[in-house]
Amino acid sequence: MRRIIAALVALIALGWTSQALAWGDSGHRTVCEIAFRNLTPAAKAEVTRLLQANPAILGANPLNAEYGWACTYPDHPAAAGPGRRAPEHFANYARSTTAVTAATGCGAAPICVISAIAADYAVLRNAGATDQARAAALVYLGHWFGDIHQPLHSSFADDQGGNQISSAGLCTFALLAWAALRFAGVGSRDNKFGALRM
Repeated sequence: MRRIIAALVALIALGWTSQALAWGDSGHRTVCEIAFRNLTPAAKAEVTRLLQANPAILGANPLNAEYGWACTYPDHPAAAGPGRRAPEHFANYARSTTAVTAATGCGAAPICVISAIAADYAVLRNAGATDQARAAALVYLGHWFGDIHQPLHSSFADDQGGNQISSAGLCTFALLAWAALRFAGVGSRDNKFGALRM
């Protein structure tokens, strides 16, 4: 029965493909929620306090009072608040790049997600910065960690952070097929596909 269900899921997946998209809001919320859950109680209280210090971020979406939601702000900034900072969402490199070092961190660009992390971390650590500035840095820092781990957001300049790659068919199908195979037991220790253990 499990193999029949897996085959049906695979057949449906073949006909139901779409463009592969970036993390989006749910990915950024997940990254920041995991980070928040791993904080000490005192650190959680400080994050919550800081979020209240930037009315523009809260005004953009009342749910931004929670850190997970607030991390979506850089993709949906308020007109009166900190801006989108578009060049800082990616790190793009020439295809000839063989290694990323401190000197080549942003490739040919003057700023990128790597320099944004360093800049916002410095603001967040600066006790002399206003709470409003530190709140913005906190929100952007969480967002940058989502961006830098997003597939293709630290990649080649010509793919524009993966946003110009359209995927249909086998690429979109691959994850659904993997899930169907796992559901059917492929990869478990007690079958002939034991080499596929996951």
